[in-house]
Amino acid sequence: MIFFVLATMIAQQAVAQQSCPSLVVSNNNDLVNGDISSPCALIANPGPNGISLRAALFAANNATGPGIITITFAQALAGQTISTTGGLGNPNLSRDGIAIIGLVDGNGQPTVTIDASSMGSNGILLPVVASNFTLQSLRFTGIEQSTSGPAFGVFIRAGELFGSPGNQQISGITISGNRFANTSSSSTGGNFISLGMESGSNGATVSDVSITGNTFSNFQGDADGILVGVGGTNNIVENVVIAGNTFSNITFPVELCACDATNSSINHTRIIANSFDGSEQAINLNHIGANAQTTANGNDDTLIAENTFTNSSHPSIVLLGGMTNASQNSITNTQIVNNLMTTGNVGVSLVGGRSGGTQNAIQGVFIVNDTIANNFSGNGIDVNANLGGTGNTISGVAISNAILWANSNGFDFFGVTPAQVQYSISAQLGFAGVNNNINADPLFVNAAGGDFHLQSGSPALHAGITAGSPAIDLDCQPRGSPPSIGAYEFDGPNICSSTYSAPLTATPTSGTPPLVVNFMASGLSLPMTYTVSFGDGTTGALAQSSCIGVTAIVSGQGGIQCSGSASHTYTAAGSYTATLLNALGLTVGTLEIFVTGAAPNVSIALPHKATIVGSQVIPAMQDGPRQIVEASFAGGNATVPTISSFTASPASIAPFAGGGSATLSWSVASATSLSISGLGTVTGNSIQVSPTQTTTYTLTASSAQGAVTAQTTVIVAGYRSRQDVPLR
Repeated sequence: MIFFVLATMIAQQAVAQQSCPSLVVSNNNDLVNGDISSPCALIANPGPNGISLRAALFAANNATGPGIITITFAQALAGQTISTTGGLGNPNLSRDGIAIIGLVDGNGQPTVTIDASSMGSNGILLPVVASNFTLQSLRFTGIEQSTSGPAFGVFIRAGELFGSPGNQQISGITISGNRFANTSSSSTGGNFISLGMESGSNGATVSDVSITGNTFSNFQGDADGILVGVGGTNNIVENVVIAGNTFSNITFPVELCACDATNSSINHTRIIANSFDGSEQAINLNHIGANAQTTANGNDDTLIAENTFTNSSHPSIVLLGGMTNASQNSITNTQIVNNLMTTGNVGVSLVGGRSGGTQNAIQGVFIVNDTIANNFSGNGIDVNANLGGTGNTISGVAISNAILWANSNGFDFFGVTPAQVQYSISAQLGFAGVNNNINADPLFVNAAGGDFHLQSGSPALHAGITAGSPAIDLDCQPRGSPPSIGAYEFDGPNICSSTYSAPLTATPTSGTPPLVVNFMASGLSLPMTYTVSFGDGTTGALAQSSCIGVTAIVSGQGGIQCSGSASHTYTAAGSYTATLLNALGLTVGTLEIFVTGAAPNVSIALPHKATIVGSQVIPAMQDGPRQIVEASFAGGNATVPTISSFTASPASIAPFAGGGSATLSWSVASATSLSISGLGTVTGNSIQVSPTQTTTYTLTASSAQGAVTAQTTVIVAGYRSRQDVPLR
């Protein structure tokens, strides 16, 4: 009976802590004149002007207890602008679980604008030093005018910040559906989004970040759209998804940099289905010692796929082993797949080291089914071990099923031998006739008009090699057997797009908190990269249940229809609109969930951590532990096991050349036995798994007093190689 009372107290306390989980911004001023000591206090005493965004952020930051605090906007603010007079995170946003959700119009475009042009010398609009942060459907402008120096929009940091200690581990960051649009081509520099660590950090980690469906425009000078930067010592950034974004007129749209760092790494980055136009260098992977020696850092397992690049003034994709005080750094296992690079400069540039770079290495670059054509200057693929650097190396470059054609200087390759290229099209002397390479016009539909699909008589049709090729093309058509050469297939339907409304159902749709709701959807196309936005500021991946072949979907398309499911626990009373989103962030189904009344006094359900999915073949971020206590009422000394963590690393496997494994790790206390679904009894604190399809693992920790379970998912993405055959 004592344990029963304890369970009752904990459950009631959890609900009490979440009694005010939502704040609604009601005006467009930047004043704070209400009680910001907590969300409930601000609702009770908003001040004479109502609740401003700044006041809502302060109150959310001061909230105690677990769970998400969601900040939304009154409908009256649609079309309005909020002008800030300083950074919105002063102090920094340090509470885990803050979601800022804007308003959208009928086309899904943000209607509330945050104008940072009067931000002042602070230079940082939203500094975030916490986990489970969501920023969705807002428009940001004026960031370039906020200061005479570099300006920053969203600034996410783990470890030390400005000389003060911070959170060592940050995860679960979602930035989606926003517009970052400066009014002109500013040359002040800075970043729209910056995430990572400062140079004083040691042993910090940023993980599970999703940046999807955003628009970035007009940021010049030393400016990045998205900077993933690791500084300091022994730090890690991992599992970052950058997908479905549009970049225009930005110097460096996406940069992955170990800068002023030692023994740190950036791992498992996915850059997929983005559009780049008017960039200087669209995607950069590099190591730079701008202010300190940068040594022994690594960038491993980066996937660059299904992107389009136009009008780049410099190489579209750059891998730079190191420059300026950079030594013994490495870039390994990079896949460049299904990309289109046209009307620009060099397509792909690999440089071991520039001035100040020594003994850096680039190892394992797989360039597969890309189309690099009609570029105005430079080579299609350019490889230089040393451009001012010394002792740098590049190895393991393999090119398959690629089209390099009509690039203006007549050289498709520099620093690449014919032996490194197979089943590709190029007019460069010495390549045709080697490893099944050919010299023949690929017969694009309309290259002058920007259409690089293949005509029916193209020599590229089904002339590639199946081994190592992706499962789908840039249009999400299934690859043939053998596949066609280049970014586009010819035969199949688009099996990814979901332009129709898929039914979303749930059981139950109402009840008291904590309410566990199981969501189901059907009639979905592959690959299963759908997301459920639960309406409380969190999202979760829709796990595939079953698939059937059909002769016609909607509008006469044939293909495969699948069903999927997701589960979520609502911890506070309220009305929630659950939304099913496809890979591009478009709504394909909605459902209302009603949570009423007080919590029951028997069980305890901890909140479900969001799972984030980006573009169509994107490895989704893993689920956080979902822990349900099944307690027996055995008296005051009863001890139920606890699961502090259950994770998969990496959270996704998308290997280029077959195989792939992830390590399941857990931290458990007070358990007499452990088991994992599909694996049976386990011991220790980790085990390696190699699933062949996306798999959710359930960890059960048991004792005589009860049991707890937690789940984590390993995603197997569509770029898994069918079979690896080395180049000959």
